[in-house]
Amino acid sequence: MLTILLGISLLLIISACGDKETAEENQEVQPVEITDEELIDKEEVIATVNDVDILGRDYNPAYRERKELENFNTDPNEEIDTDKVKEITIDGLVGQELINQETKELGINVSEEEIDKELDILKEQQGDMIDSLLEQFDWTEEDLKNQIRNDLTNNRYINEKIKVDVTEEEVKAEYDRVKEESEKVPEFDEVKENIEVQMIKQKQNKELFKHIEKIKEKSEVDVKI
Repeated sequence: MLTILLGISLLLIISACGDKETAEENQEVQPVEITDEELIDKEEVIATVNDVDILGRDYNPAYRERKELENFNTDPNEEIDTDKVKEITIDGLVGQELINQETKELGINVSEEEIDKELDILKEQQGDMIDSLLEQFDWTEEDLKNQIRNDLTNNRYINEKIKVDVTEEEVKAEYDRVKEESEKVPEFDEVKENIEVQMIKQKQNKELFKHIEKIKEKSEVDVKI
C-alpha cells in the first residue's frame, strides 16, 4: 500500500475500514461522530490553489475519511483533535491539487476507462467492503472514482518525478532491525524484495513531501477556512 503524505490512498482506506470493523466487533473502537459544524457547505470555497477553487464537496468526504482514520488510531479515552483533522485535510487537498496541476503540465493522464477498470477490480476483490466504504464516508460512487483517479495520478507522478534508490545494505539493515524485534521473521532471501519495495515507498513519500513544499512556495495558495 502506498500512503501518500499529501492524502490517503484507497487501499489504505479499505484496509483501515476492515480493521476498524473487526475492532468494533471487539468493542475496541467507537464509531466516529461528525457534527454539522465540522462540515462545509458543498459550494463554499475552502481554498484556492493557483486560481483553482477547492470546494466543500471536496473537503467533506476527505474530512470524513481523515477523521475515521484518526479515530482508529486514537485511544478510546482521548478526544480526537478536530483542528488537527481539519488542518491535515486541507493540506492534503491543497497538495493533491498542486500534483494535479503539475500532472497536466507533464501530460500525465488517467482515462475514464482505466478508472472504471480499477473500480471493477475493487468491486470484484473487496465485495461488500466497497458498500461499507461508501456508507461510512458518505461517499457516492463518483467520490470513489475520484479517489481512484488520485491514486493512479499520484503513482504515475511519483514514478515520473521522484527517483530514489535503496541499496541491499539498507535492506539488510532494516531486516536485521525487524528481526531483533520479532523472532517470527522469514529468511532474508524470502522477504528482501518486499522490504525493498516498502523502503522505496517510504523514501518516495519523504521526497514527495519535500517536492510538494517546493511547489507550494512558488504557487498561490489561499486557505479560506
